[in-house]
Amino acid sequence: MRTAYYPRCFAEISIVFDGRGAPNTEAFAIQTAPRSAQVQLNGFNEADTFELTYDARGYMFDPDLVASAAARVYLQAADSIVDARPWATDENLVLVGLADDIRLELSSNGRYVHITGRDYTSLLLDVDWPPTERIPAGKALDVVVQGMIDRLVPASGPFAKPLTVEYRGTVTPPIVGALDRSAKRNGQHVRAEKSGFDAIYDLCLKYGFLCFVDRESFVITEPSVETVEKLQNDAPLMVYGRNLASLMLERRLARDRVPVIEVTSYDPRTRQRITAKWPPNAATEPRNAAGVQKEQVQRVTAPPGVTDQATLLRFARTRSENLARREASYSWDTRHLRALSLNPSLPEGPSLLQLRAGDPVVVRFDPFNAEAARSLTPQQIEQHLIALGYDRAVARVVAANFDRLQQYQQPYYTNTVDYAWDSEQGLAISWMGANYAFVPRDEAR
Repeated sequence: MRTAYYPRCFAEISIVFDGRGAPNTEAFAIQTAPRSAQVQLNGFNEADTFELTYDARGYMFDPDLVASAAARVYLQAADSIVDARPWATDENLVLVGLADDIRLELSSNGRYVHITGRDYTSLLLDVDWPPTERIPAGKALDVVVQGMIDRLVPASGPFAKPLTVEYRGTVTPPIVGALDRSAKRNGQHVRAEKSGFDAIYDLCLKYGFLCFVDRESFVITEPSVETVEKLQNDAPLMVYGRNLASLMLERRLARDRVPVIEVTSYDPRTRQRITAKWPPNAATEPRNAAGVQKEQVQRVTAPPGVTDQATLLRFARTRSENLARREASYSWDTRHLRALSLNPSLPEGPSLLQLRAGDPVVVRFDPFNAEAARSLTPQQIEQHLIALGYDRAVARVVAANFDRLQQYQQPYYTNTVDYAWDSEQGLAISWMGANYAFVPRDEAR
């Protein structure tokens, strides 16, 4: 396992100066390394955020003169201190966004300029869909979404780069309104005061797809299904006791109030949309034990290829019960830039600089080297743990239930990733995730 890393952070700041009555200046770019930077990558329907801090001596502009600014943030895992490879590459690009605030700080602690902002998701979150307009029908989903984005995002200005739709589905994009006679004739109605992003998100969800902003692309995709084969090759492995500075596991035992779960899928063969909900009779008999909130529905997408009602219903039930349990959530911190590999033949796992919301991560608790402990008897394991400083009673329980404790190996769903860069301290990565929706345990047994 690698122990030495050389992280780098660079940013390209594009600035437009206020003309103060005259036309604003053209945008010009400054490429430099910030003193510190923080990038938080959030879920699909939230904007990613960034904060860049510069020494004021390297940023000799009064923030009051700036009309607008944009940023491109790069993180690079260099091979050495003198690595001369170019850093402004698509592989290293973590975030593209617009500045919301520029702050100049002058004090006895130093002189700094702070730039904070959000990624291009903000272009669609900050504007409402016109309440008098309907979503047009009769065209493929990706074509309709591109038209909605072009309608909402300005096509002029120094940073007006309309987002380009990128369709990553495995089936032919469905035709909007093809199964809804009213929508096909008049277009689809959008509730008033709904943001442009929410209008697009709900439209994609209706046809069984997810959507999100990835740098300068607006991605439409199917929900991913994590298989053993895929995890064996792709998922990062994080192990407390090897490459984690801290690990926190929380499992809530109380059941929360949950909404009705409605799952949607699209069958390309019949060109029909199918749905299922759990509880199936929630409209007439709301549950009190789990606390289904009457008339509140959470719409989710099904895995690709699911085209029968029974499978949809099972998926809806699984999602509902997992929400009610709120079983497990993980959070961890590390300074490693690469994960371990689930494949023993590979020396390293994937780069942690490529983590994004929705990606699977396998987390294990292994402070006593479980692989080595497999060859020991329960009595030897107990003595080994006592020698490491474990309480005798705890060591006895762990030794007696060693195989059962190895269940901490399922993949967890990435909710947020936080990259905190400092020119003196290097890069720290913080991650939060939750368990995927699996088949209920009672049925699995």
